[in-house]
Amino acid sequence: MHHLRSLKRFVLLSVLFVSHHAYAVDAPAPVSDDTGIFWNKVAGANAINVHFGNGDFIESLPGDATRWFPFEGGDYFLVATDNGPWQGWGRSEIVTVSGFGLDGLNPNLFLNDLHSIVYSSTAAELFWQIDEGVSYAGVDILRSDDLGAFEFFFTNGRSFFDSSLQPGTTYFYELAPVDEAGNLGEFSFVEFTTPGEQVVPTELLPPDDPPPIDVDYIPLPPENLRAEVYSTSAIELFWDHAADFAGNAIYYHVYQDGVDIGITSGASFFIEGL
Repeated sequence: MHHLRSLKRFVLLSVLFVSHHAYAVDAPAPVSDDTGIFWNKVAGANAINVHFGNGDFIESLPGDATRWFPFEGGDYFLVATDNGPWQGWGRSEIVTVSGFGLDGLNPNLFLNDLHSIVYSSTAAELFWQIDEGVSYAGVDILRSDDLGAFEFFFTNGRSFFDSSLQPGTTYFYELAPVDEAGNLGEFSFVEFTTPGEQVVPTELLPPDDPPPIDVDYIPLPPENLRAEVYSTSAIELFWDHAADFAGNAIYYHVYQDGVDIGITSGASFFIEGL
């Protein structure tokens, strides 16, 4: 088991799930890279407002948006809005987009004939062509789906085989070619829906009407919290349920640097984009 060697702090809180009505909407939990900002879909949001780090408004995105690409590097934050008063809107932490590639953009680099073939409910492949004589090192790929999840990939080829799909799910791919100097080319997009019936992961669907519980009860914290470091940008947290877990409607909120980044009733949580 690797030790977590990072300045990022992860806090795990066990809470009783209590059904109640509130106008407040959760804050987005964005991550960023050289190209843009990405976050999980915010439940109940009517819109996602994008601001510069100094607070200046940039634009408003649909409530189910999960990504945004600026025209330049800099500091940004997001605000999830609903029908309630603005005081209840969730504001994210400020994130920094470092810029487009190492030296800028390459206007001569773009993908030709981008298309997809869906082989089954769990597998598909993307294909494209590159003009002869153009500097080409590979493609950065962002995959997102209609449940709000996203994942990054890279390939130095001219196709990408994806066998980690789920049935009945719409997938969106954003591809950015990279030249040998690290510059990004023109973005391309493709989407498709896998056949079959979609199965929503249970961790995304906490019960609307949990069983009656003692609202004064304070659950015990999880035990033996540990981390497995998979790469420079991905880790997974593991823990053991406390003795009071069985028989109680307990969920774990995971906090990264003070920001709530997810909820689960399981005993692990995967985090990428670090």
